[in-house]
Order: sequence, then structure tokens, then C-alpha cells
Amino acid sequence: MLKKYKKLANVIFKNNTKDFNIRKTIEELQELSLILTQQLNKPHKDFNDEIIKEIADVKIRLLYLDTIYNKTAIYNRMIFKIKKIIKNVNNRG
Repeated sequence: MLKKYKKLANVIFKNNTKDFNIRKTIEELQELSLILTQQLNKPHKDFNDEIIKEIADVKIRLLYLDTIYNKTAIYNRMIFKIKKIIKNVNNRG
């Protein structure tokens, strides 16, 4: 089912300029950052629904970035970063 939505997202992306799509990506990232910060600053309050909404919005916008940047390079960087984090975690103890 996700493939169907990726195709629909690509239609949306193609109907907007690259600059517009990048600005929307930045906007969604900022909104996610804000709600996560609010959750940390107000641990007694439940922002779960808002966080889920913003994560979904960011994931949609990241689909666009996957269409304009080298997926293999992104994947390779992810693997490098995961290995680095694992090494750091293992070195703590």
C-alpha cells in the first residue's frame, strides 16, 4: 500500500517547484523539532498525537528529497553513521 502513496506523493512533488518542495521540507522539519522540544520541556503533557503527525509530515517530505539526491550515497552514509553510533555506544561501557 505504501507504494501507492509514494506514487501519489510524486505527483504532488512534480506539481510544485524544487524550491517550494525544499522549503516545505524545512518547514516540516522545524515543526517536528518544535513539538519534540515542547515534549521535553513539558514532560507532564502528552504531545504524542502531534509528534506522530509531524513525523508523518516529515517522512512524506523526505520522499521528495529521495527523488533529487543520490539514494545510494544516502544509504551508504546511513550505514556509516549507524556503525559510528554503535561504536560510540560500545565504547561507553
